[in-house]
Amino acid sequence: VGPCAAKKLEASRLHLKKLGAFALLLALFVVSLPARAAGPNGALGLQLYNEKTGKYGDVTVSAVALSIDGKGMDFTGDIPAVVQVIDGYGRTLAPFRAVGEALGATVLWSQENRQAILRKGSTTVVLTLGSATALVNGVETPLPDGVAASALSLRGQNNGRTMVPLRFVAEQLGAVVSWTQEDYSAEITSAA
Repeated sequence: VGPCAAKKLEASRLHLKKLGAFALLLALFVVSLPARAAGPNGALGLQLYNEKTGKYGDVTVSAVALSIDGKGMDFTGDIPAVVQVIDGYGRTLAPFRAVGEALGATVLWSQENRQAILRKGSTTVVLTLGSATALVNGVETPLPDGVAASALSLRGQNNGRTMVPLRFVAEQLGAVVSWTQEDYSAEITSAA
């Protein structure tokens, strides 16, 4: 191999190294995009139950750090509170039973009607899965942005949880909810 061919071969190797480094950086960037789009607590791959079709479909949601009266709720191994974006609106959905009981409500489930029922004092809240309205003390009340109560499950597991719009439910039970966008956290302050 002559000196001219050796220089061309070395230039080709250098070009391939640069191209390889660029491809690696591009791949790392593309792989990091979903993580960057998720909230700071990470993204979760779950399955959302479609009440009309009777089937679960994949959905990616962002985890929310949830606390009640300053005490963090632990959802280790279970479905935590999440932000679900529907038609451009993000709503925090929280596990119905865990939040209801933490706020001192009696929690009931009607499998036949697919309804989550909360009772506290003189307040009764009925949420029907897949419905954009709730019954509050017998009065039909629209849910914010039409985000309905729904069933979410961890992918590949049969552990469906009824998830309800956090702010709506908490406020109906007399609590106050504050949201911190920077760390995707929701703090519920219960009524005294």
